[in-house]
Amino acid sequence: MADREKKTVLNEVSREESTILIMDEDKVVRDSCLDIFSTKGLRVELAENSEAGIDKVRSLKPDLVIVDIGAPGGEGLQLLEKITGIDPKIVKVALTDSATVEYAVESMRRGAYDFLAKPVSPEKILLTVQRGQEAGRLAAEKEAIEREKRIQSEFFISIISHQLQTPLIAINKYLEVVLGNITGEISGETRELLERSYIRLSELIDSIKDWLVFAQFDPKKARSDFKPIDIVKVLNERVEFLMPFIKERNIEIKLDCPNDHPPVYGSVRVIGEVFANLISNAVKYNRDSGKITITVGYGEENCFISFEDSGIGIPEKDMPSIFDRFYRVKSEETKDIEGTGLGLSITKKFVEAHGGTIEVKSKYGEGSTFTVYLPIFKG
Repeated sequence: MADREKKTVLNEVSREESTILIMDEDKVVRDSCLDIFSTKGLRVELAENSEAGIDKVRSLKPDLVIVDIGAPGGEGLQLLEKITGIDPKIVKVALTDSATVEYAVESMRRGAYDFLAKPVSPEKILLTVQRGQEAGRLAAEKEAIEREKRIQSEFFISIISHQLQTPLIAINKYLEVVLGNITGEISGETRELLERSYIRLSELIDSIKDWLVFAQFDPKKARSDFKPIDIVKVLNERVEFLMPFIKERNIEIKLDCPNDHPPVYGSVRVIGEVFANLISNAVKYNRDSGKITITVGYGEENCFISFEDSGIGIPEKDMPSIFDRFYRVKSEETKDIEGTGLGLSITKKFVEAHGGTIEVKSKYGEGSTFTVYLPIFKG
């Protein structure tokens, strides 16, 4: 390496003070690394064995660790995993005498940022540390940005939930009182205007509720509620709950479910919402006196639940966007159908949180079939 290149590397490494831990049983390697880094504005810590090294990782939380992982078949790769377990933000550089492609790939898979083969020049170590520091800095910046986005999102959700939704619901209740003639008889044009206001306000409140469900849903929190569930039981409960809505449209509904079926691992509440959304859509976008067929089937790994309706169908041009947020099919048939454009987005998000998928097949003018695939619980 040319002198100018060496100076550039040294300057880059020393730009920010960092703590580097050297874990290597070879004293010559430890001392060499100490000489290389200690004059470059870096705090250097040494560990002569893995036990001492792990203790220092726990107590110091270094920015970067150069760890000798030894030869394949030893315990070196486990050290990478242990360090990640203590603090996943620590950048790990694997050092070894066995420079094989397979071992390098396995090191990366276990969490190493880079892989160095002995003997290694000071310039190569410095360059690797420079890149590792930059990777760590970028990861920290990304985490800070994500944290700020979460804070802003939570603040915005709070504003929407409390300062917007609450007064709108109160106004809606006042309109219910007025329209119920509790404050006195109203009729004619005044009643018509108030009824239109009530309908539009109710639609806005529903939109806010749907958006809050979408924005607040956390797959990790939802999984804490997971347990083996009877998918057919959940399905029947949702059909029964929506039966007044189904009968109002004089729609025939048929359930085709096997008597024996394995459980699915998930949340009763969330899966119930998936089914409710798909059944509601099958009713809303159906025709009066139409049909809905719900079929449950099982394969080796997944179960599927299909919701087939005899409704208006989806135009081919709209199919790629059907699960997008706030997307609604705009046509003569849908102009009077209420909706927020969030139902299918929420449904897809809920299904994916269970490790499942959802797909749709439709022919405009003839109906649609939405199919949910969920992993079978195997204990």
